[in-house]
Amino acid sequence: MENEEKRRIQEAMNRTLSGLRENPFLAQRVIAEAKGDGKMKKHISRGLILSITLCLALIGTAYAALSSQVAEFFSRHWGGDMGIWLQEGRIAQIGESITMGGVSFTLDEVVYRSRGLYGVGTARAVDEKDVLLSNEYANEMELFAESETAQRLLKQAKEKGGRLLTITAMPEKIGVDGGEMLTPGSIGYYDEMNEDGSITFSFEVEDGYAIADGSTFSMEMWSKVCVVDDHGVTPLPDLQDILWTVEFTPTVQAEKESADAVQVSIPQGDYELLIPAEYQETGSMPIYRAIASDFTQVVQPEWFNQTGIADQPHAYTCQFNDHAILQYGKENIYYSEYTGEMFDINEMEWAVNQSVEPSYAPTPALSSAIANMASWAYSGWGGAQRVFPMEKEALTFLTLQDAQTQAEELLHRLGIEGFTCAYALDMSVDRIHTLGAEFNEYWYGSGGLTNLPRTDYQAATTEDEGFFLIYCPMGVDQTSQSRFNMSVFVTKRGIVYANIRSDYLRGEMIERADHLITPDEALNRLPDEAARSRYYAEGMTVVSIQRIALTYGPDRAENKADGMVFTPMWQILYQDENAAKQGYTCYAEFNAITGELMNAIFH
Repeated sequence: MENEEKRRIQEAMNRTLSGLRENPFLAQRVIAEAKGDGKMKKHISRGLILSITLCLALIGTAYAALSSQVAEFFSRHWGGDMGIWLQEGRIAQIGESITMGGVSFTLDEVVYRSRGLYGVGTARAVDEKDVLLSNEYANEMELFAESETAQRLLKQAKEKGGRLLTITAMPEKIGVDGGEMLTPGSIGYYDEMNEDGSITFSFEVEDGYAIADGSTFSMEMWSKVCVVDDHGVTPLPDLQDILWTVEFTPTVQAEKESADAVQVSIPQGDYELLIPAEYQETGSMPIYRAIASDFTQVVQPEWFNQTGIADQPHAYTCQFNDHAILQYGKENIYYSEYTGEMFDINEMEWAVNQSVEPSYAPTPALSSAIANMASWAYSGWGGAQRVFPMEKEALTFLTLQDAQTQAEELLHRLGIEGFTCAYALDMSVDRIHTLGAEFNEYWYGSGGLTNLPRTDYQAATTEDEGFFLIYCPMGVDQTSQSRFNMSVFVTKRGIVYANIRSDYLRGEMIERADHLITPDEALNRLPDEAARSRYYAEGMTVVSIQRIALTYGPDRAENKADGMVFTPMWQILYQDENAAKQGYTCYAEFNAITGELMNAIFH
């Protein structure tokens, strides 16, 4: 029973709990890209655990056959404009194969465009008795049980004396021009069954620094085969997955006709301009070495909790005597307090589907629930998307300065430099009571929107007051992929909640960039870059510019074999017509030295 409890807690920590909004800016990107009723394209995000699905618009216009397999496939599934956009990229015909678990995987073609890689391949069963099934049916047993197609293929496999198999194939790491192999932050994948029994798998990787423009690319592919039967999806016991590497040099296949310019208007008016004092004084900014983080080598559990370790069910996971849990990896640290009780995260689903088995997670303590609520207040509260301002810099037992001192001491211990406080919210007992009532009404008042147990926020006293703090590079409160931030909740007891992500640590200064493009130059690049995007084939209108900030972002060095650097970066926050209607913020990030687009919501 003890081992089962350990397994349950570990599984529970390896998922984002229902209702927990750890990454509001990524949530905005999901909203911005979910523009229709198209198929589901699955995305895997690396980190402690984040798994999301994005739904792209299915524009579905009549479209002539394309010479690129990638362009043809993406055009058919995600819209003709995307096919045209990919057709104008650099194409590599590959054809390399591996066989594992009774399935042959062939990577057919990859297209590079605008710091993105898009690929298609083919999976075939080696034994004619085996039958392949798309992940679309296999990932959810309820859908699998109700699908005529899935049941027909399962019956076919049984009659032939073979197995019903499902496959996954996607990039794991990417290298450019001899540079180090990097794991992308988010990978989208989708597969389709063909009439001949094979499966076409596809993937897209759009990443601001794992992928950069280059001549030769290295890609480590991850492939997996699972057996599907009446009881669910089971990895093969003898060979669950395999990594294989391909190298390719994409080239332009043909001269392209010049496209009509897409009109993108930039509004006039005031916007917030955030510029570091160093740039104002010198007109230049340093370039730093970026060193891959490895918190597993530096984290000390007593930094977070002094009650003593009750159990260590897995490496880099600590359960303390007061039921708090610390979990950390190379780039991530997550610490939160719990009650010691468990709850079934599948309880709501079980009410409509009794075949769902219970899956247990630790119940958040009041401190954790308050931090979760404060995170929501930071990212946009309720339907009105309110963001709450600071009201008090001193609470009953704690000041804002005290809280920041403790947060910055932790950053120093971890070796994280260049982070400054970008947002602070005082969670007084009055605010906890008021927001807690609204929070519970929102999540539980209309039939229930979350599996998390209800918290009695009215039980909070002045002992539970604290400051919720967000730290980011140079105080910029939103970054494109939340790979560099820290959120903490500090009370009189110290740091009672922490969620930290830093893929790289800032190393020594390499050189000083004496010339940076101006904020106006960065803004003027936005129309052209948006016009290059498949999402704006018919143009877009920028309604407002909210902010332009000079901050830092990781990028491959000019000589990619030299590794990674932190380079000055202009970040533009704005709203187009869609964003203004739906209430989210768009972003675009430009390398402040070269002017190259690094990340964007339309990328």
